[in-house]
Amino acid sequence: MAIQIVRISNFGHPDPVEIPSDTELSYKLCMLVDTDRQPKELLYGDIFALETIDRAAVQRGLIKFAKAAQTGQGFAVQYDSKQCHEAFEFVHSHKNYTVWRIRQNDIRIYFVYLQFKNICIVKIDSKRTDKLTTSQESEIKSRAQLAIDNADMIYYERLK
Repeated sequence: MAIQIVRISNFGHPDPVEIPSDTELSYKLCMLVDTDRQPKELLYGDIFALETIDRAAVQRGLIKFAKAAQTGQGFAVQYDSKQCHEAFEFVHSHKNYTVWRIRQNDIRIYFVYLQFKNICIVKIDSKRTDKLTTSQESEIKSRAQLAIDNADMIYYERLK
């Protein structure tokens, strides 16, 4: 598996919606890419696995999330505690990390905070309850660890 972290510039298919332009204070949205598989964007695989009705909800949820990130304000200001909250915590490389969850109707967007106001969306799922199964939590944790381990790529991209 050859993992990279890339910035997200748009959402949707076949008519992608551009995300708002960054400001100096904006959170920057990123996603994991596995260059050894198709689709290489792990989130696109998540989205394609959803039912058609849920895919439309994903696009709306991601657009709202991108607009919230663009302001640079904390998400607690823009979402209530039922919509944005901790999904779970874990320890990786002797540090504590939190996976956060945005709840948009029946869609769940899982993400982790990285350095330099970067946020990596690690999983999108259709979920009728907030309770994760052990295997779901394990997959999300694994992706979060990949994002954390590869976060330095974002920094080097900023220097170019």
